[in-house]
Amino acid sequence: YLVNDANIDFLGSLAFSDGSPVYNARELLHMRDVKNVVQPVLGIGYGVWITILGLGIWAQWGNWWHECHLWQDYRRGLGRGGWLTSGLVTLIAVLAGISFWQFFTYFHTLFFEGDSWLFSYSDTLIRLFPMRFWQDTFIWVGLIALISGLGMGWGLRLKSK
Repeated sequence: YLVNDANIDFLGSLAFSDGSPVYNARELLHMRDVKNVVQPVLGIGYGVWITILGLGIWAQWGNWWHECHLWQDYRRGLGRGGWLTSGLVTLIAVLAGISFWQFFTYFHTLFFEGDSWLFSYSDTLIRLFPMRFWQDTFIWVGLIALISGLGMGWGLRLKSK
């Protein structure tokens, strides 16, 4: 649902075997809000990757007409971006580690209006994605970003000298 162009009826029409709806109105409202956040963020992410790739191609092959150091500057920039990513991930991890619930609440108040993201423990979304799921997901995404950032920062620094 998050990456297709279907409306909320895509989820709203789902029903359990007894005919009761899988998601209540509050859950559907939240999923619509999530989609409205996820799709632009994915678009921005794709744009950033295309830009980085384009700049890399330009830096590698675009300076054939005169002697310059675009490739070294590009690599240096990627390395610095890796260090910046590592620092930001570490800062966010510390803030979330102090109180994941406060971090989770702040995240939702930053990206969503109202309290449509607060659910009963019996709601389907909470049963599918309990708080422990989000804690584990946050840890794994953070570790992947941290390792990637350190790899870029450290690896490109060593090779650029």
